[in-house]
Amino acid sequence: LGVVFDTMHKIKKTDGRFAVTNPKPHVKKIFEITKLLPGEKVFTNAAEADRYFDVIQRREKDKDQDH
Repeated sequence: LGVVFDTMHKIKKTDGRFAVTNPKPHVKKIFEITKLLPGEKVFTNAAEADRYFDVIQRREKDKDQDH
């Protein structure tokens, strides 16, 4: 958990995003218990994560085009 927390902290400093894909059930349970990761950042598989980040990227592109 310490490594995950430290990594998340470093990523947030650069406005990055952190996600977990395909966690084993016991790992997912730890994230749920500790509330270390919001639910939308734990993905069942890589395809689900790709779809999520695609939406985020499109929103950011739209913001840039509006300015």
